[in-house]
Amino acid sequence: SVCWELLICQLISMVTIVIWIGGAPFFFKQTQSLDNAFDGEEYRELAEKHRQWIRQFSFQNQYETGALTVFKLTYLLIWSLCWIYVAWALFHYQMIPTDFLGISMVILLGITLILNFSSYYTCIVYAYFLYRVSTLESLKYNKYTPSATEGYQNLRQGAQRGSTTFLIVSCLFTISGAIMMYRGLRKWEATSLSNTDIFCLSLMVALVLFFGFGTFIVLFLLPKVLLRRMFLFWRSQSLHKFQETLFQAEDECNQSKADQISQKIKQLMEDKIGLQFGPIEVLVAITTILVNGVTIASFVIEVLLKTKS
Repeated sequence: SVCWELLICQLISMVTIVIWIGGAPFFFKQTQSLDNAFDGEEYRELAEKHRQWIRQFSFQNQYETGALTVFKLTYLLIWSLCWIYVAWALFHYQMIPTDFLGISMVILLGITLILNFSSYYTCIVYAYFLYRVSTLESLKYNKYTPSATEGYQNLRQGAQRGSTTFLIVSCLFTISGAIMMYRGLRKWEATSLSNTDIFCLSLMVALVLFFGFGTFIVLFLLPKVLLRRMFLFWRSQSLHKFQETLFQAEDECNQSKADQISQKIKQLMEDKIGLQFGPIEVLVAITTILVNGVTIASFVIEVLLKTKS
């Protein structure tokens, strides 16, 4: 049973690696295609910055700022400390054996952790790129149906595919971590835990909780919120211009022109767009939240039982 649990975790880790390696070239190719999503020098410069920002370990480019370098180094330090702590906790609390199978498991988990590191970073940078794009006032868009703008659809598809792929990777990593936690809970049933042990294990569970909610916010929710923000800004701009023209037509007593503008305003207000959650995204996000919830609840119950005994 113990070996099967480790083998399942190894299989999950290998599937994660295959998905990421298979999807990464496509994602970066799509990133390059964003250069032509909109016309204009301002947008293209921003798209070029995005391509430079997305290079995690590059600190020598023309768009590298002090703040970005600090962010990269801090981000790298946090994930490195998390990897070291998780590896130590897995061995120290006997969640995995100190044999070849256990060491190979830690190596695979380390690789998947690095891939998750890259996934989170890529999505954070893409979300920041969407935020910067949403502030540009020089973008040309469909003034009558903003959501039908070709460049906007390209950005939305990029967010959809990226979030789906990285959500799956994060979900698999979460499931693997839950299996390791389950192994630990079974072992702790017959042992006593000190306050230090409870603190260390609580920290490990807190990391699971943090990345669980981080997955939901960064990979799943934030890009969609920013895309909706962009759409609402465009619709507001169009509505403002149409209303100015309508008021002018009414002042001139030009009923024909006023009717035409009123129809355009009606068409504009009928153009609505939600956060647009795909079925796969919803399924994977709910699975991730449920797995995190069960893992945390099981740990809390075990700690409470140990404390009372």
